[in-house]
Amino acid sequence: MILVLLGTQTHSFTRLLEYVEALNTQEEVIIQKGHTPYEGKYKNFDFSNDLESYLEKADILITHGGVGSILLGLEHNCRVIAVPRLLKHQEHVDDHQIEICENLVKKNNILM
Repeated sequence: MILVLLGTQTHSFTRLLEYVEALNTQEEVIIQKGHTPYEGKYKNFDFSNDLESYLEKADILITHGGVGSILLGLEHNCRVIAVPRLLKHQEHVDDHQIEICENLVKKNNILM
């Protein structure tokens, strides 16, 4: 199963959802869309008190570049693909997620 986490950030992150929509996969995809509007082909939810059970089932976690979401994936032995939120797309207040992701890529913890 592929789990997509957009986190709790109030800025929209439609760019990541567009990438996910373009996936050609037979895997089940579940999206935690948070505050991002989404009407697509995959099962989705805003927020869940049962995030732990989704993480236990996931083989792959596709997420924004937030430390909390990335660490959750690594703690649950998911293969983590992180897409940093970018200021130029108004997805966050700055570009700090790039630095987070680049450091974890260098250590072979995640893909970016």
